[in-house]
Amino acid sequence: MEQFIEHVNNQSPIEIEAEQVDQTLSQELQGVQPDQNFYIKFSDIKRLISTLKKKNSTGLDGNKGILPDEQTGFRAGHNMFTRIVSISDQIGQGLITNTAAAVLFVDFKSAFNQMWFKGLWVKLQQLNCPKYIIAWLRNYLTGRSAYIEIKGHRSNCFSLHKGVPQGSCVGPVLFTVFHYDILTAMSNLHFKHLYADDLAIVFLPSATWSSKQLMPYLSHQITQVIKDLYNYSIT
Repeated sequence: MEQFIEHVNNQSPIEIEAEQVDQTLSQELQGVQPDQNFYIKFSDIKRLISTLKKKNSTGLDGNKGILPDEQTGFRAGHNMFTRIVSISDQIGQGLITNTAAAVLFVDFKSAFNQMWFKGLWVKLQQLNCPKYIIAWLRNYLTGRSAYIEIKGHRSNCFSLHKGVPQGSCVGPVLFTVFHYDILTAMSNLHFKHLYADDLAIVFLPSATWSSKQLMPYLSHQITQVIKDLYNYSIT
């Protein structure tokens, strides 16, 4: 009992909420028979995700889509060149005014392998995703195991609690949906660009500032964004 209490006390609010959501789903799915009401077609998932992603359609939360305009990964009519052109143009704006510009590039390490299942259930519930689709995704993602093999030596199998299956069609899209709110964690003062799991932030100080003002400002803003991303990752 003491170990359980210590474990709970060490959990963050999002971890506690995720545990509660997962337990609720387990109870709701207990005894569910494998009939047509439980199994759904992949087209249902595709249609749901299209609704989530399109800015011109109503999302599950009643708003116009959920993904920000700055996210161009895995979206029809968007590509990496959109981001590259925008970043280049914004840097050019700073150079034209004889000021400075800074760009922070963030590459999330093993991004798709780090997608937390229980956190995904929380995000989908916050978006009012239908329970039967969460149940389908839960059935699809959980219960997997893996092992490590090096030079013919194989480890014991261990359970996977995070990471989308490599090569899956739905995996990259779930990742972008999982992090649909990442840009809200940062200040609106900067230009932000997302392409799937790659993030770039462009910092443009005032053209009227002196060089002595520019460098401290850019350093402070970059540090603040890094702190914002860290806080986002643990809440």
